[in-house]
Amino acid sequence: MKSSSLAPHEEDTPDPCLIPLFLSNRKYTEPPYPTVQEWLGYPPSENRTEVLEGWFDLIEEGTDNRLYSEDVFDLDYQMIHLTASACYPDGIDRYVIYQCFDLDEFRKRHYTEQLSKLSRLIDSPNLSFYVLIFPLIKSAEYKKLERLWDTGVRDLSNQVKEGFKKGKLLRFGKPEIVKIC
Repeated sequence: MKSSSLAPHEEDTPDPCLIPLFLSNRKYTEPPYPTVQEWLGYPPSENRTEVLEGWFDLIEEGTDNRLYSEDVFDLDYQMIHLTASACYPDGIDRYVIYQCFDLDEFRKRHYTEQLSKLSRLIDSPNLSFYVLIFPLIKSAEYKKLERLWDTGVRDLSNQVKEGFKKGKLLRFGKPEIVKIC
């Protein structure tokens, strides 16, 4: 018997194990996050050690592979956190997409090397890593605001808001997708 309710019925609700999970992080001007070793501190913070172990638990539940602190000391701690988030809840396919804007070659190499090492350590067929790079095409107005910022001017929020409203600050170039193998 069908209910007249507009709420989804159990038979209409997709199995969460069949839904692909995507998790993305965005970076623009920020430097890379601290490494796991830097983030843990010396001596290692008890709370952060427990948090890291919790992330390892989630990754293990999602991939059947366990990570250990000493294996990831040189990786950005945020990469571990992002990967753990992609491993919860249950799902068949999981995707970690590290989305970056206007990357130079140094930062592109940094992120791809970090994710490559993490991918090799986890070695799971149902977890894929990508770097998604959006080049920025900056207008003269944008470059002017950058120069002001570089000289120490920090009260630029009104100019930025107006520039975005008018569509005169920047455009996105063709994205580049780097699959991490």
